[in-house]
Amino acid sequence: MRVLVIEDNEDFRKLALMWFQSYGIEVEGAANGAQGLALQRARPADVIVTDIFMPEMEGIETIHDLRDRRGARADRSYGARRPLTQGCSHKQKGPVLRSRPGFLV
Repeated sequence: MRVLVIEDNEDFRKLALMWFQSYGIEVEGAANGAQGLALQRARPADVIVTDIFMPEMEGIETIHDLRDRRGARADRSYGARRPLTQGCSHKQKGPVLRSRPGFLV
């Protein structure tokens, strides 16, 4: 299994990478949505964990871009069905993490 973590907070991104690695999971990190898209194009991940509020390209914009590219490409590996876990700001009311198994990105 390969995981892609897209998170602008460097400390949290490093912590997430170390956590996945401690379980023997191959993981790669990106500092923003644009970097995440480039990594996903190069080596599609099985699971994408993304922050929602980021500079340059927010998580929702990244998700929409992944969806759009899935429909535009004959190679379905780029945007195949990927589980998505969405991180929310600590200032936002409600759950901190929401999992959406089978979410199409």
